[in-house]
Amino acid sequence: MDLLTPDLIGAILSALIGVLCVILRRYTGIKIEEKHKRDLHDALMSGAMAAVAGGPAAGAEELKVLAVRHAQRSVPGAIKALIPGDTVLDTIAARYVSEALVRLGKPDPRG
Repeated sequence: MDLLTPDLIGAILSALIGVLCVILRRYTGIKIEEKHKRDLHDALMSGAMAAVAGGPAAGAEELKVLAVRHAQRSVPGAIKALIPGDTVLDTIAARYVSEALVRLGKPDPRG
């Protein structure tokens, strides 16, 4: 009796293909999420730099709002995919505004 019948080989190959598909889906999903995160951070950073450089000598809150607005316009797909809450965007934007102020030698309005 032959143990490796065509049906058994087919079942093994089907299972192997299924496992490989799951692994590939997880890998590509992780890569796509990483890209969205990177794009969102880049947009918040460039928005913060533009807000500080263009300058309102406004408070940190206004600079942060400008940075978040820039990200919302620049990478809406990333925001839609990641679904960060407003406080998450605000926190990241505040950090980048602070860094932009330091980088450009301007005083941090937070004090």
